[in-house]
Amino acid sequence: MSRVATWEPRLHALITGAMHRPFAWGSHDCALWGADIVLALTGTDHGAAFRGTYDDAAGAAAALRTHGAGTITRTFDRHLERITPGLAQRGDLVMIGNGRAGSIGVCMGALGWFVSDEGLISKPRPEWSRAWRA
Repeated sequence: MSRVATWEPRLHALITGAMHRPFAWGSHDCALWGADIVLALTGTDHGAAFRGTYDDAAGAAAALRTHGAGTITRTFDRHLERITPGLAQRGDLVMIGNGRAGSIGVCMGALGWFVSDEGLISKPRPEWSRAWRA
């Protein structure tokens, strides 16, 4: 998947806009955050089938079974190339935790930005368990 020419300002705008936006199932959760990153970078929306279809954790799990590959990890594996977290570059997707209880974020160098109840939070590279080229 190739990035659009304007991916850098689009990524910056997305991060700036989400900095203080709290977590919300079905509109601003980690899966849709990852899809939003890929959309900003490539123009491809892998999250279109998911948007607006759930509003809680059980609904998110059902959406992953219905529209995805069963888990968040397998769903991202279906659409993106998995890479070693240590090789992630700016704009690539990264994960903390495991495939069932993990959270997707975006690599911005040594830190990844992840959705939380307080807005975006950063986690350092050594905490990343998986990564995908975006």
